[in-house]
Amino acid sequence: MPDALHFDMERFDDEDGVYFVITGIEIALVTEGKTMEEAVANLREAVALYFND
Repeated sequence: MPDALHFDMERFDDEDGVYFVITGIEIALVTEGKTMEEAVANLREAVALYFND
């Protein structure tokens, strides 16, 4: 796994409420969550799966 990875996080508001989407810069990865904390937890899991840890 690289020493550092970079991600963009965006907040979206729609008729169902607020949610956060995180997109990888160096790797093709997108995840989301209803809160920032949930999005980051999902990101950690997705990165581990991406690198098969």
